[in-house]
Amino acid sequence: MRYEVKKITKMIDEVLTFFIYNYNSCAKVDLMCQADGYKIAFEFPGLQISDEEIARIKKLLKAKRDPSLANYYWQLTGEVEDDCELPLVAIMADKVDIKKDETGVQLVIYRKKLE
Repeated sequence: MRYEVKKITKMIDEVLTFFIYNYNSCAKVDLMCQADGYKIAFEFPGLQISDEEIARIKKLLKAKRDPSLANYYWQLTGEVEDDCELPLVAIMADKVDIKKDETGVQLVIYRKKLE
């Protein structure tokens, strides 16, 4: 369980680092601990980025969860200050949704608990 908590906090850290570093964005984070996993909802209010940027972020977060890789690579997150580590977040996530509207950008990460 201890490593699961660390993985969740690393995922949150990497997403926040990416959006603050690239867009100097304010952020709201809502972490919901559910019976079968976690839902991490990010809101970046007022952030207006292009459809091309949304597509680029989706591409970075496109990798699917791979527990064998995640068990090794999650410890590497946060080691390179100016590099994008969103693909590592994707390896640790089961599903990622991102959308933008007139209020800003919303990103939701789902991570199931493994047995």
